[in-house]
Amino acid sequence: MKRSLIDRVIYAITKKPNHYIEVKNPPKTVSEKLSRPQDARQVQYNEWSRRHQVFSGSYLPYQAKDLINNGWDEKSLSKNKYETELVRRSTGQHVLRHGRHINKNGEIEPTHYHWKNKKDPKLSKKQHQNVYYFDKYGNTCPRGSEESHLKPKKKRKTKK
Repeated sequence: MKRSLIDRVIYAITKKPNHYIEVKNPPKTVSEKLSRPQDARQVQYNEWSRRHQVFSGSYLPYQAKDLINNGWDEKSLSKNKYETELVRRSTGQHVLRHGRHINKNGEIEPTHYHWKNKKDPKLSKKQHQNVYYFDKYGNTCPRGSEESHLKPKKKRKTKK
């Protein structure tokens, strides 16, 4: 894929993002890209992630087995068959997958994910509840908040 000169410049002068994070108001023009180069690089990374199905950050698949097949480990949660905690080996990202719907194959389908924030030892347990998860933009949000729910992407059906 041929990239424009400005995209190559942005790629050269910025740091690679660790996670897929949606960008509010992504830069489109050359001047916007130069004024917000890290946002432009994040958009590049997000497009690459979708193209190569590299799941991280707020870009998560419909089935947890797709994560396990792409460098994630599953941690079992005690006594709750509807929740699965998954950890990305390369970055240590933790996500909780919730599912309450059982499909016709008997598999539990996810309703949403939560991207967990690692516990900061300087924060008390009560303070940590206010920064427990990340939203789709990478901002911290409290436990039980609606913005912490990340909807999984269903696979597109291919035409035969």
